Amino acid sequence: MKSIWPRLIVLAAGILGVPYVANGLDFKDGPFDGTAFRPNASISWGVTSTLPKTFTAYRPIAEKVTQAVISNAMAIGSFKSINLVRSQDKNLIEFRDTPREQELTRFLKVTANRGWVRYYDRSAEKRPVHGIPSFEEADKQVLRYLSLLGCETNQVSLESRSHNEGTFESYDKPGGRLIAKGISSRSVCLFRQIDGMPVLGNSLSVDFGNDAKPIMLEMNWPPFQPAQQYRTATRDEILKFLKSGRAFYPVWPEQPNVSSAKVFTVKSIQPLYKRGLGTDPQGLLRPYASLGMEADVGGKLVKFGLNCPIITDEKVR
Repeated sequence: MKSIWPRLIVLAAGILGVPYVANGLDFKDGPFDGTAFRPNASISWGVTSTLPKTFTAYRPIAEKVTQAVISNAMAIGSFKSINLVRSQDKNLIEFRDTPREQELTRFLKVTANRGWVRYYDRSAEKRPVHGIPSFEEADKQVLRYLSLLGCETNQVSLESRSHNEGTFESYDKPGGRLIAKGISSRSVCLFRQIDGMPVLGNSLSVDFGNDAKPIMLEMNWPPFQPAQQYRTATRDEILKFLKSGRAFYPVWPEQPNVSSAKVFTVKSIQPLYKRGLGTDPQGLLRPYASLGMEADVGGKLVKFGLNCPIITDEKVR
């Protein structure tokens, strides 16, 4: 079975994290899990874009999944009520094409609260390959699935949609003559944005196989509601965060060694959302900044990234 995580890593580019407390705001399980940035040189501001005056933190809603969404998910996976099984997880509604897990070829899992679905069909990736959809067809189908599963299509990020292809080759014998090759699957991953900002970890990914049927569908798109607006940190406040050890290197990808830099420059700033988990009792969706940095190391300009707070603890309303 394929996983959504390689696609999320492409989007996240290492902007993931854990516990940090800044100015009274609790950034647990946020983007501050790496090594703290502790500069020994001056930092200048080279960002030309402007930020909004406020950002909103969002609260997850414990909203029960509707019968309509369950019915739509069953239709996507060609399941009937007789396929419902008792799940070991009391928060899951689970369907299988056979009761015995060792023998199943298809399964569907839906959380009792709206926002999470997983489906797998082994038969859709069998050989010979036939009926693989085009990316245009796959895009339309994934958007349709998102709507059927009760999610907001107006929150789809148009800039970060991911397309991937699986290929196959057949030989007349091991190490022999190539007799066939082609496309075995096409995959589309839609990423979520709120207020125009990417939401890390929220996406719908579908791998399409034979006859345009899903091989794998994975969705994490929970409902949120506004919780509180906070004042955006000023340029000077962000520079202060950087100088005082409140910014962190991303966990992945590995960043270059810039400890001997003579000067640092903030070149770009990308606001992002990441939900707090673990020890954060509210699990709020909070904004932070992914900074594109540049360091002068021995006369050579070295690019690297940092994760930094973007809001203060000053509530706007």
